[in-house]
Amino acid sequence: MALVAAYVLAGELSATPEDHEAAFARYQEETRVYVKQCQTLPPGGVKGFAPNSALMIRMRNVSMAMTTRWPMRALAAKQFQKADAITLKDY
Repeated sequence: MALVAAYVLAGELSATPEDHEAAFARYQEETRVYVKQCQTLPPGGVKGFAPNSALMIRMRNVSMAMTTRWPMRALAAKQFQKADAITLKDY
């Protein structure tokens, strides 16, 4: 998300270097939906990525390993579809 946002911001600033306020407004408009989708946490939220116990760490590791296998692959793919929420301009 940070790389996409930086690309859009740099592009908008370079499009109108004399009017940074307009560039910021266009940047916000371009990235709003994308950022909102990226900030949506997967099931389990932060605790799923930063567990508190050794058992939960092992469970997380097994879960992560399973994401590349059927049927979990389809569920994991939904998390990566967030990139579809923005169409980047060719600045």
